[in-house]
Amino acid sequence: MNNGTYIPKNSITVYQLGLEIAENKFKRNKISEASYSREIQTLNHVKNSNIKDIQIQKITSKQLQNFIDNKKIYANSYIDKIFEMLGRIFKEAVKQDYILKNPMLNVEKPKSDKLDEKIEAFTIDEQTAFSNILSKDKQYKNIFTIALYTGMRMGEILALQKDDINFKEGLINIKRSLTKNTTGKTKLGDTTKTYNSTRTIPITPLFEGALKNAISNMTLNVKGLIFIQPNGELYSVSNMNSRFKRLCTNAGLAVVPYTIKRREKTYTL
Repeated sequence: MNNGTYIPKNSITVYQLGLEIAENKFKRNKISEASYSREIQTLNHVKNSNIKDIQIQKITSKQLQNFIDNKKIYANSYIDKIFEMLGRIFKEAVKQDYILKNPMLNVEKPKSDKLDEKIEAFTIDEQTAFSNILSKDKQYKNIFTIALYTGMRMGEILALQKDDINFKEGLINIKRSLTKNTTGKTKLGDTTKTYNSTRTIPITPLFEGALKNAISNMTLNVKGLIFIQPNGELYSVSNMNSRFKRLCTNAGLAVVPYTIKRREKTYTL
């Protein structure tokens, strides 16, 4: 106590503190429902591991290193999320005086066993092939035509309301996006994914016809959405991604056609 190194005993575990951090951020409106769900999903890696019930004050750097080393089967981006989550947990543990020294300082982030993938934009020929296939898809043609020529996120397109479209000035006002609640169900968000995502984009002849056609044929709904399922349910971004992959397959296109150079070797598909 004289040296300032006395720490009262505390039984809180790695998982319990991680859950406490996520719940406090959500209760204080620091993260959205979708972000909270993603944090819980990442935290489940701890929940389903052998370090779940180890007390913060007893866990070692070696145990944490073994835990993160077992995540090499995932992509580097996902390993980053898990590693950063552990970093937040133990920084909070130090902040709350549960521990004096952060064991994560001695833990090294591993590299994934998977090859890094790089998504490339369509070439002109690929875009033509995609458009030809898309012309036969009456239900989703307008949605993907707008996506193709605006660069909007799919969640932003599916959240468009008629009042967001100003044909007189030739602008689309992007104000919101689809998101997910804490149970993972799709819902209409109040804002875009990030603050800077709130913007306006010009309406061009490349997709103006698709936009007008969508509005003319929209199903009336209380949310005023241009794109909604015939039964009144929201479309989900994940379903649209699956549809996009099927369209690409039918057009003879690879969804992720290229990989990048890694570990002094070049891999191609």
